[in-house]
Amino acid sequence: MFVTDYTKHLLDNVKKIHFIGCGGSGMYPLIQILNAKGYVISGSDVLDGSIIQYEREMGVKVSLGHSADNVIGTDLVVYSAAISKDNVELNAAASYGPRKSTPPAADAADGVRFAVTEFPSCSSSSILVKTSAIF
Repeated sequence: MFVTDYTKHLLDNVKKIHFIGCGGSGMYPLIQILNAKGYVISGSDVLDGSIIQYEREMGVKVSLGHSADNVIGTDLVVYSAAISKDNVELNAAASYGPRKSTPPAADAADGVRFAVTEFPSCSSSSILVKTSAIF
């Protein structure tokens, strides 16, 4: 496993994580892993479905529809490549002055951090965050 200082500290000082587009099959494993690790997870999506039902059963607060209010108080915002750059939640999080999750993101404790899952394989993004979540 390739470990950098960046991956070791990606989740330092992070307690609350919001997933934009949480109903997809790529986000679900990430939510399961991070929820099991004790992070407070919230999410939003435009459509209800079985994945969202499972997330709610795990205690994840899921909002249908996107709203700037959904990202208030979060430490990390995770979104997929399916989310457009003009998404209201993405723009609201950016207004807090976050740094993108490019190395080194460990110094972003004063703002919202971003994680972007832009992998062609859902399992690749799950492995990335699982590896990061271990540290």
